[in-house]
Amino acid sequence: MTMASSLDDARSLVTQVELPKAISSTHPRPRSLEVRSANYTVVESTTEAKTASILRKLFKLFSVGLKVCFQTSAPMLEHDSGAVLLGPRQPHSHKKCLVLDLDETLVHSTLKPMDCPDFIVPVSVAGELHHFYVKKRPGVDAFLEYAGNHFEVVVFTASMPSYASPVIDMLDLTQTVSARLYRDSCRIVDGDYVKDLDVLGRPLNETLIVDNSPLSYKTHTANAIGIETWIQREDDAELKRVQTLLELLRDQHDVRPILLELRAHELGADPDFLGK
Repeated sequence: MTMASSLDDARSLVTQVELPKAISSTHPRPRSLEVRSANYTVVESTTEAKTASILRKLFKLFSVGLKVCFQTSAPMLEHDSGAVLLGPRQPHSHKKCLVLDLDETLVHSTLKPMDCPDFIVPVSVAGELHHFYVKKRPGVDAFLEYAGNHFEVVVFTASMPSYASPVIDMLDLTQTVSARLYRDSCRIVDGDYVKDLDVLGRPLNETLIVDNSPLSYKTHTANAIGIETWIQREDDAELKRVQTLLELLRDQHDVRPILLELRAHELGADPDFLGK
């Protein structure tokens, strides 16, 4: 096996959203090429306070009986009879299920040596040892602590376990993550790895997914919180924004109406629906 083919095999362990070559960590607010074409679910805001203000207005609308239709154009999936990916709920069954993507959502990793990685993960591929240099997204430790206190946390990645499992081990030192799902748990829809929430074994009204790739949740957009792709931008505050949203969603009976309204607002379906 050549060195080049060995590196290709190592890279295949990780599933990452591709960015334009012209974009680097020095450019403001990097996004994936998929974002705009897939109607990325994100509330554009410059501060956490603005996000909270928008959401408070949404809750006011829902308190007076705003109705939301759950019909979407998402493709239908065929399921294995009785297949459930997660085990029975633990005593914390009152907690909603929070599904977190790994790469470019919680961490960024590369086979190219970087300055000051948070940790280095050695992975053997076909007898060749490769090292992944991993950087944690700003705020990830505090975010995981918050998530573990209020949600059943599941890391669901399209990467392979030989790479992803040791990364999660080093990221989750306090054992916040209750379950791990990898590429073999994804479904392939139109050539894309899709994280099918239907087979988690959790009520969809109590399930959320946070992912930087809209293709990953294209069958469950009503449950999704989009997050920007992260490639080492040091002043990134996306996890704080997501936490603000989670705080306002965690006590709701059904998370989907709020998330659908946020999507409608982003797409400009009704630019004045939030009021002044």
